This record gives sequence, structure tokens and C-alpha cells, in this order.
Amino acid sequence: MNDVWKYSSDHGQICQVIESQTLWGETTCRVWLPGLDSVVRVPVFRLSPLENSGTGTADGIAYVTAAAQVADALTQDVLLAPIESSVIPLPHQIRALSRAIAGDRVRYLLADEVGLGKTIEAGLILRGRRCS
Repeated sequence: MNDVWKYSSDHGQICQVIESQTLWGETTCRVWLPGLDSVVRVPVFRLSPLENSGTGTADGIAYVTAAAQVADALTQDVLLAPIESSVIPLPHQIRALSRAIAGDRVRYLLADEVGLGKTIEAGLILRGRRCS
């Protein structure tokens, strides 16, 4: 069982079995948790094959990747509304969104020239307030 990758249900992540040991009929494994960069002991019955963990499916990988991108964006003060909208906002619309999201106010006045996309700005602000 050494040097085998398993899924630790106790830690909710994939781990590598370093060694296994049986003492008084109870088998425990020393495993390396890459997410925590630590080695811990886990009862063998708490480890399951990777096929049963659901982490290796295409949907599981896509989900983890999307969640990591969102988490990374939230740490960098990235505006998510333009990313998840179906339109490509213009620079002045992104500036209006940034100003609206930066404040704690609830009411906004969008006063651009005719045809510059106040409706798009309003939609981005609504979506941005929902994301923040």
C-alpha cells in the first residue's frame, strides 16, 4: 500500500500513503497531505480509492478549477461582474462599476451621454453588488 494515492475522508483531500502499520489488529497509515504539506496518521478504513472520491471526474476538476479562480480573484480585488456577464464592457463602464462597488452607498446616479451604455453599467453594478 506504500506510495499509493488515496482519498482521506477525514481531511477531505487526496493524500499519498507513505507507510502502513498494523498494531493489535488495527491498521494505520502515515500519509502525506499535499494541501497542508504535512504528514499524519490515518486509520486505513478512513482512506478510499481515488475512483470513489469524485475528485478525478471532468466535472469535479472543472468545479475545483472554477472555485480556485474565483477564490484567487477575490483576494486580488478583481471585479467579477464583467467576467461573468454576457457583454464586453467598455472602459468607462468598468470605471463606473469600480466607483459604485468601492462605496457603501445603496443609491447611484448614472449620468453618461446618450448611447454610452447606462443600462449595461446598471446591470454590471447590480451583478457586482451581488458578488461582493
